Amino acid sequence: MEIDTPLVRFLGWYAGVGSRKVPEYIMEYMIRIGRTKTDLGMGLSSGDAYRADRAFWYGAKQSEHYNTIGARLYLAQNGNNGRRIGDMPFLYDATDFTDTYAAAEQLACAARGGWHGIGDWGIAQHTRNAMQIHGHTLKDPVKELIYWGEPKGRRESEKVNGGTNTAVQLAKMAGVPIRLNLYYEDHLRIIEDWLAVFESEEPYEETDWTQIYDPKDPLMLELN
Repeated sequence: MEIDTPLVRFLGWYAGVGSRKVPEYIMEYMIRIGRTKTDLGMGLSSGDAYRADRAFWYGAKQSEHYNTIGARLYLAQNGNNGRRIGDMPFLYDATDFTDTYAAAEQLACAARGGWHGIGDWGIAQHTRNAMQIHGHTLKDPVKELIYWGEPKGRRESEKVNGGTNTAVQLAKMAGVPIRLNLYYEDHLRIIEDWLAVFESEEPYEETDWTQIYDPKDPLMLELN
């Protein structure tokens, strides 16, 4: 017997990103956030980086509404991390958006404070971050940013280590009203309270960490 899936209205985008140093227990939260946000009608805007980005995606794709709500997953370049456009739904090569790519690069440069210390590949990765926050039209910003990053300096500065900081600063510059860093216990408690209200009782798939971790990650090498 076929069961009709109730329609869910699209409510906008949220960005789910984070450092590759994110602990596994936080990635388990990201999986739950990913599915629950999609269940509620919010699409994931992210990249395809190992650990955080893929944890959000791994949860989002488990929602029965994933194919209708969608996602926007930006690769810095087609083939990055072994994935290519067409391998799965909602993957985009940021460099394909030639009308907005230069402007996205300018936004990312301003958020980072310049391109010192990185080459062309690093610039491409940061430029991709601008599309995670603003969309590839640069006119469709996210409503929320949920991330994990190790703080750099005072908490109120909202600066974190690594490339995740570019996404955070872009969100601040864009006035994204909800910005939660799961590094902080109080922000994690906000998520726990939200999940307690909105998370479906439907069981999750057993996590296949090979879809989330870099195959060269020491944890994966230990498993093999």
